[in-house]
Amino acid sequence: MQRLALFDLENTLVHLDEAFREWAAEFADGCCLGREPVDWLVAHDQAGCPHREAFFGKAREHFALAESVEELWSRYRERIPYLVHCRPEMMDELAAPCGRVEGGHRPQRDGGQPAGR
Repeated sequence: MQRLALFDLENTLVHLDEAFREWAAEFADGCCLGREPVDWLVAHDQAGCPHREAFFGKAREHFALAESVEELWSRYRERIPYLVHCRPEMMDELAAPCGRVEGGHRPQRDGGQPAGR
């Protein structure tokens, strides 16, 4: 069996935005922050913090959380894999012996070749 690594940079394979929103809701509930912080967390995630350490630093400061940035980030890393699910329509593509995974805008894709060519 050959090994394969896929890097999903545009939510092509998985619903990362949905998983993050679900994580944010769980996080807010677990910290007894209520539901309002979910929108703040999602907005700051989508604002493109360059690294999760920066994101959790901002969240820790904004919500006056007692946990360290490292602890917050560790909890995120432990939980998020359980919330991420592959898009059902991608399962057939991933099962095919040869194919390509693509995303982005059409001009970016048109020049691509299927895998193995």
